[in-house]
Amino acid sequence: MAAHSSASSREGTSTTANPPRTSLVSGCDLRDADFRWADLTDAEFGYVMTHDPNYGLTDVTGANWQGACLERVTVDRVIGWPEG
Repeated sequence: MAAHSSASSREGTSTTANPPRTSLVSGCDLRDADFRWADLTDAEFGYVMTHDPNYGLTDVTGANWQGACLERVTVDRVIGWPEG
């Protein structure tokens, strides 16, 4: 099978681009969501500007975060974010 490999794989280079891994989560109802073992690195949890400041908030009340990677996560006006 090695005879069918591409030149880039033989030379140790990759032709696959790495897409950005940033996620923007705004105005979502994520109550009781299961984020166990999810990689949320660089994710942004926020809100959507609306006529009512209490409408459009992201709600993560009761979400399971056990084992989730939360490196460099940004949180702004989110309901139910875990303490600590």
